[in-house]
Amino acid sequence: MLFRVLATIFTLSFTPILVEAALFQNPLVLKFITDMLRGLVLAVVYIGTPVLVVFIVWTGFLFVAAQGSVDDITNAKKMAVKVTIGGVLLLSLWALVELVSDTLAGFSAATLLVVLLAFFLYVISRK
Repeated sequence: MLFRVLATIFTLSFTPILVEAALFQNPLVLKFITDMLRGLVLAVVYIGTPVLVVFIVWTGFLFVAAQGSVDDITNAKKMAVKVTIGGVLLLSLWALVELVSDTLAGFSAATLLVVLLAFFLYVISRK
């Protein structure tokens, strides 16, 4: 336990110095990782929106095809709830990415590395 605490303190104290001392060239075309995240989410939204429309139409077809059958209407209602939740998640994904990218844009590389390291140590200690 003492070794973990000392290793964590040592790593967290010297990480910002090492990160700021290194000169890295960005190998990516994108200037920031948030631009890549935005592009990825935009692609997911562009692909997911037609899929969402197809599932909405399919759910409507299930309601029509049920023709009063209680079991079929129950299945159609379950699918309608799932499609609605999926649609809300898909359409709110862009707002979530904007929130996270605006938050991360204020951090330096050293701060991000320390935050990721702290998260990694937290995950390891939970095992």
